[in-house]
Amino acid sequence: MAWCIVLALCGDMLLAQVPTAPPKLATDVDPVFEVATIKPSRPEERLAMLVKGHQFITIASSLYDLITFAYGLHARQITDGPAWLETEKYDVTAQPGSEVQPNGQPLRVMIQKLLAERFRLTFHRDKKELSVFTIAVGKAGIKIAQSSDPNGTPGVGFRGPGAMTVKSATISDFAGFMQRYVMDRPVVDQTHLAGKYDFRLNWTPNESQFEGRALFEPAQQTGDGADLFTAIQEQLGLKLESAKVPVEVLVIDRIEKPSEN
Repeated sequence: MAWCIVLALCGDMLLAQVPTAPPKLATDVDPVFEVATIKPSRPEERLAMLVKGHQFITIASSLYDLITFAYGLHARQITDGPAWLETEKYDVTAQPGSEVQPNGQPLRVMIQKLLAERFRLTFHRDKKELSVFTIAVGKAGIKIAQSSDPNGTPGVGFRGPGAMTVKSATISDFAGFMQRYVMDRPVVDQTHLAGKYDFRLNWTPNESQFEGRALFEPAQQTGDGADLFTAIQEQLGLKLESAKVPVEVLVIDRIEKPSEN
């Protein structure tokens, strides 16, 4: 059975997008959810995040999921949180006051405000040396083409684990997607490339990739090809390497279980 998961970028995170969306939220207004319902998830539910019309919806999302989404971080960049931050799962349905689609940075700001209001989240930022993956340009230069639609919404399609198509995305977008859905640690873009690109990437995932992500069924066949490091170098002209570098971390000062709806 062929699988196809199509995701569209929101900041540096990716969400499933439902077609025929209404007008997007203007970037020059103060973005806030007027209505938000939060309830515990059923144990059998699997993680999902999507924008459907003018609603932002999550299923079986932990506070780690919501915070990493809102602030564009990997879970390893969140410190000093209680154990339930990862284990307690919630369904969220939220929408702004007008019939417009929450999108991009305004949507992230709305999630940040929701976390502060309903979960009483407060934090401070710091720097910490972490194990990461860095992306740099290979010795022979990049092998990918500039996007045919540079003004398009960045997006990624999956035909299965290890079979990815990228559209209208910067390398920074690509790094953000990889750290959110594929890798087990932060991914840092060190290419200094600002353009948008279209490309495909095919590899055979190892046991550490896609771990704990609900993009695919556990028994699903993996992609064909080389390991990820070789595939990125040979197919994209980029270099993915393990390193220890100082990165920004979010240190939690206070967080509570959600207030009543």
